[in-house]
Amino acid sequence: MRLGGNRNASRGERLRGRLFDKFAANLSIWFPDTSDIFVCPVCRTQHTRESLMTRPPLLALGHIVPQALGGGSETLVCRACESDLSAAFDRAVADEKNYHEWQSGKRTADAFASQPEGNITFVLNTSEDRPRLTTDSNRSSPEAREALIGRLTSERGTKFTVRIPTYHEQHRDLSYLYHAFLAMFDAFGYEFAFAREMNRVRALLLGNERANLRSILRSMKATSTDMPELPPHINVASSEDHPACFFVALPPMLLKETARGVILPGPDPESVRYFDSLVDSPEPYSGEMQLTWVPREKLLSLDDPYSRGQMRWIFREFSGTTTLTP
Repeated sequence: MRLGGNRNASRGERLRGRLFDKFAANLSIWFPDTSDIFVCPVCRTQHTRESLMTRPPLLALGHIVPQALGGGSETLVCRACESDLSAAFDRAVADEKNYHEWQSGKRTADAFASQPEGNITFVLNTSEDRPRLTTDSNRSSPEAREALIGRLTSERGTKFTVRIPTYHEQHRDLSYLYHAFLAMFDAFGYEFAFAREMNRVRALLLGNERANLRSILRSMKATSTDMPELPPHINVASSEDHPACFFVALPPMLLKETARGVILPGPDPESVRYFDSLVDSPEPYSGEMQLTWVPREKLLSLDDPYSRGQMRWIFREFSGTTTLTP
């Protein structure tokens, strides 16, 4: 049964069916002997159409724009990859948002202290002239709370350390890479997913190695003239200091940003070496980049036989026209 045209199916079922048809057709362009097969672009697990029928389905809608930033622009991916990588992002975004709101005095934050008698939870308020700690009796060990109060009132100069949870930067950065990967897969299909130049990206996503992902993320403060449409969108980036590469602009996490971009290697050995040098470097990227926005209307449908090779054509033909600085 083809869910894409089934009127009784839910919106999600119909969309998964249509995306399965599109990517199965694209796979057949590259591998003519395959038929009605979807391969997850991240883990490369093969799925037949039966993977749409299981409960829950083994194939999920991958949100190119993360749920925590509004969602939308969906593509197809296996449920395991979407759960591992996208869910971690949503948690990290919520934690980072709460952290920045606490820093600016818009909300309270939890703080924790470990004492010999047990653990104590505090509520930290920074909206007043000076930070104020209040113990939360419902979430604290009564013995530890009473012992600490006793020491503070009887022992002059008593000190203790509190821990304030922030957010998991590695989860957030890895998930930005994941959503940029999905945007490229949605645009270029298996030409992108199977390109050997993307092997390092896939290894990072699958957790096979750890690296400095901050070096491939850019906070953008571009104007509406610089960015013809709201993210997500794909660009080709170039500079006098480095070879050309892909640059995927995603929605911002913070109000002071216009977008947050992710650098990805292009289908060129020099571009791959440049990407490797970034993730192997302990320092974040700094410097100017010239971005050329790739309009969606320039891209052929992935089930069009003439779409074969268009990623390499786009990368070769597009040159920088817009300068963005950090």
